Amino acid sequence: MAGCRRDDLNFQNDEVDISLPSVLGKQWHEAVRKVLSIAKPEHRQSLLDELEGQLRNPGKQITNPPGYLHSLRVGLEAGRVQLAYAQSIASQREQNRHAQEAVQEHIKALNANLTTNLPPMTKEEALAQLRQQVQAMRKLP
Repeated sequence: MAGCRRDDLNFQNDEVDISLPSVLGKQWHEAVRKVLSIAKPEHRQSLLDELEGQLRNPGKQITNPPGYLHSLRVGLEAGRVQLAYAQSIASQREQNRHAQEAVQEHIKALNANLTTNLPPMTKEEALAQLRQQVQAMRKLP
């Protein structure tokens, strides 16, 4: 895929940063990227978010995530599939991003011995807040 930056969790295609599901095993990453390469750019992150929600669903067993993603893509593009989890996963990812940014801001302020408008937070408190966010994310369906 031309213009792609490859790493463990993200890649860039058509100038849109894509976040692979955190619960997706690394052995599936390349095959999932291939499925996404043929998906409409505006659907890519929603498809990944739906896949993450489905993978987190304890009542569902997905043994072939790329195949499942392909079926989602075909169904979505044909108008036969409604995404059940995509919106809530996207919302949680955005909340986590904001929380991580806030924690990084606190840590930078502490390291620089600066005073900020942010309430004081120690590194331990910042890490505890991050742990809470991760636990909340793990509880998502």
